[in-house]
Amino acid sequence: MRPRLVVALALTGALLTPAASLAARSADAPPPELTAKQCRSKWIDLRAFHGENGNPGGPVPALSQRWKARYVKAGRLGQHAGATSCQTRLKAFRQHWRRLEGLQYDLYDVDPRGSLAGAEADRLHALERDHTTKLSPELEGEFATARREAPLAVADLAGVLAGAPGVDVDDRPEVRDYLHAVDTVAALSTHVVEFDRAIGVISDAELSEE
Repeated sequence: MRPRLVVALALTGALLTPAASLAARSADAPPPELTAKQCRSKWIDLRAFHGENGNPGGPVPALSQRWKARYVKAGRLGQHAGATSCQTRLKAFRQHWRRLEGLQYDLYDVDPRGSLAGAEADRLHALERDHTTKLSPELEGEFATARREAPLAVADLAGVLAGAPGVDVDDRPEVRDYLHAVDTVAALSTHVVEFDRAIGVISDAELSEE
C-alpha cells in the first residue's frame, strides 16, 4: 500500500504543478484590454474625479494652465479614445495628473497673494457676522503687516517659482530638490517670514467660523 500511496502523491503533485504554474502566470499577466467603450468610460471617470475639486491653482499660472490642458484632454479622450493600450495610457496620464496636482498643492505655502486674498475674504465674513467695521486692533495691525509684506514676498519668491514649469513632476528626486530650493528661498526672505507670521496670527483667529 505504501508504494501505491507514494505513486499517487507523486502523480497528484505532477497534476497540481501545471495548475500552479498557470495561476502564477495569470497573476503576473497584465489586465485584459478594454473595449473602446470601456476605455472611454474610464477617461470620463478620471476627468470627473479630478474635476470634483477643480484646478488647485496656486502661485504658478503655467501649472494651472497645464492642469486645465489635462482636464480638456481627458474630456476629449472620453469621447474618442480607442481600445489600443488603453490601460497603459490611462495609468501614465493618471499618475502625471496626480503628481502635477501634488506640486500645485505643495506650492500653496509660498503663495502670499492667494493667502492674503483668503484672509481678506475671512475678514469681510467676520465683519458681517459681528456687525462691525473693524476687527480688534491687534488683528487690524496684522492685516496691515500682511498687506505691506505680500507684494514684497511675492517679488522675493518670483525667481524660484519661475522654475516650477520646468520641473519634471514624474521625477520624484527632482521635485524634492526643487521644493527644498523653494523652502530655502522662503526661509531667507525676511518679507516671506514676516508675512507668514502675520497670516499665522490671522489664521489662529478663525475669522471664517460662524
